[in-house]
Order: sequence, then structure tokens, then C-alpha cells
Amino acid sequence: MMTAEVAAEAIRTYVEESNRINHQRRASEIADRTELQKVLKAIKGLVTLAKAGKGTRALVDELLELEAQEDAIRARLAAAPADVPDIHPNISEIYRRKVERLTHALSQPEERQEAADALRALIERIELTPGAKRGEVNAMLYGEFGRILEWIERKRCFQPTALHGMRSPTLFAG
Repeated sequence: MMTAEVAAEAIRTYVEESNRINHQRRASEIADRTELQKVLKAIKGLVTLAKAGKGTRALVDELLELEAQEDAIRARLAAAPADVPDIHPNISEIYRRKVERLTHALSQPEERQEAADALRALIERIELTPGAKRGEVNAMLYGEFGRILEWIERKRCFQPTALHGMRSPTLFAG
């Protein structure tokens, strides 16, 4: 079983990276919305000039350019991932304590059944599927325990860009 410190460090790394990506995504969305408002205001001004009969070829070209900018901004906003809340920075300590208590309880014969029940409570469900080779089985864990194990796996194979767009952590086990 994993150590409490390994779980805490993996979760801490995941929280920091996930929250950094959230903040970056929110800043981009705010900048896009601000830019969209400027473009819409400029379009409105050009349309007003055209209605007043002060339109020129240059005005039409400018209007077409602004409309292309509007389309590009709206496409970026539509393609942006859904906003997810930041993860509480202290969650790694909470999970570290859970893993520590669970590890201790599993090593105590008189507490083993209670610890096993607590471990089961961390697992929402398990899906078993046939593996690539004969006799191989893949298990997908869902729930808090799956998240802890996934965070540890990500820490082991950590690539900062791999977290972009992640929403609902689960785990694989083979």
C-alpha cells in the first residue's frame, strides 16, 4: 500500500497544477470577453457610420475584419472547457491523514475489518474488463480511492500538459 507522504505529495502536486490551469483558463476567458466587448463596440460604431451614409470601401473592409475577430473570439469561448472549481489547497493533508489512518488500521488485526470497511467506503464502484492478453483483467476504480491512486500515478509520470482539460479523475489498474 502507498505511504501517507507519497499520497500527500502526489495530491499536492495535482492540486497545484490543476489550480494553476484553472486560473490560467479563467484569465484567458476574461481577456476574451473583454476583447469581444471592444470588438462589438467597434462594429456598432461602424454600422452607425454606414447607416448615416458615411460608408466607404475601407469601412466595409474594417467591418469584415472586426466580424472575423468576433467569430474567432466566440469560437475560443465556445471551445473553452467548462469552469471547474479550484481544489482546496489543504486537501493533500486531509488525504495524507486518511491514508495514514487506513494504513495503520490495516496493520492492526483488531482493526483490520473496520479498516477494510473504510477502504470499501472510498471505492464507489469497480469495473472489470478483459485485458489485451489472455487471462489479463483491467480494473477501473471510481471514487476517492481511485482519485488518490490516479494522483499518485500522475505524480510518477507527471507531465504538466497532461492535466489540461481533466475534469473527473478516476483510476486504472491492471
